[in-house]
Amino acid sequence: MIWEFKKGDLVKIRHRNSYGIVVSCRIDAWQDQLFLIPFAEVYLFNRGATEYITATHIEIISPS
Repeated sequence: MIWEFKKGDLVKIRHRNSYGIVVSCRIDAWQDQLFLIPFAEVYLFNRGATEYITATHIEIISPS
């Protein structure tokens, strides 16, 4: 399965029923590692903060 979210995508966080925007698709310090579950750094509108969310909880509303 391929996870095709990228920086700038407007997303819905399924388990929280909230919305945000993808800021980054990986952590710079860990770029050489292979992850079993992909994740993205997402700025959450309702909290005004960024969090790391696993790809299984991200639904793309509007691609960048």
